[in-house]
Amino acid sequence: MQDRIVSRALEQSGKRARLPTLLRWLLGFRSVRQIPARLFGYGIRQEHVRTGTPT
Repeated sequence: MQDRIVSRALEQSGKRARLPTLLRWLLGFRSVRQIPARLFGYGIRQEHVRTGTPT
């Protein structure tokens, strides 16, 4: 499966794939570029640690 997907991408006429205009514009903002890193680092659902007396 991977060979089929990669070979299609490599067989294209040598042109580099371009991002849509809106996405390129959004990526110009630093805060938008940091979103994937924050999701990876912190996760979608943050863990909560309960502290207290041990039982």
